[in-house]
Amino acid sequence: MIKRIPKYYLYQIVGWGLLLAVSWVAGIGGIGSCSAVAVSGLLSSHLLRYIIIRYGWLSLPVKKVWARLLAGAMVASIVMGLLQRAYGYLFAGDVYEGFFPKFFAAGVADLLFMIGPWTMIYYLYHYAGRVQQDASKNRRLEMRVKALEASFREPGTDMAGMMDSLQKIKNCIAEDPAECRKEITEFSKLLRQGYLKTS
Repeated sequence: MIKRIPKYYLYQIVGWGLLLAVSWVAGIGGIGSCSAVAVSGLLSSHLLRYIIIRYGWLSLPVKKVWARLLAGAMVASIVMGLLQRAYGYLFAGDVYEGFFPKFFAAGVADLLFMIGPWTMIYYLYHYAGRVQQDASKNRRLEMRVKALEASFREPGTDMAGMMDSLQKIKNCIAEDPAECRKEITEFSKLLRQGYLKTS
């Protein structure tokens, strides 16, 4: 049975593959040089993704992460440019004069227009997913609170129901401790407010 390709790898292959096809059809370069651009972009963006995940940039707000993303995109552009230059030197017989001044003045700036949008799309995709996940957790928390409030309004509070709710909270902590601590704090505030209203 064929395993399903993860979305990230599928998007990477399709995106850089389209760039390769468009560049070749438009006559921007030969199949070799166009392939070098696509492969170097694939490798450098994958390296940037590793850095983003390794240092937890996806969990940072936009105000704190934009400078890091820009720096990461610049580093990835440099890596992409160096890979292309290495291909040209080793396989295409290119000779570079004044390698570093020209490379940093023009090459990296051009490549940044490819890596920059990739970086922003990658971050915003995960940022939107995180916002949606937080909203879902908040809805679940509100449902738990409403269920407890309903049990408090009944003549005899059902201890089994309360224990069941506490067990659900315990399971939530086991799944994601850092995030659930915030939920527990909000949950306890709401319980105190409910108690003060009934007393």
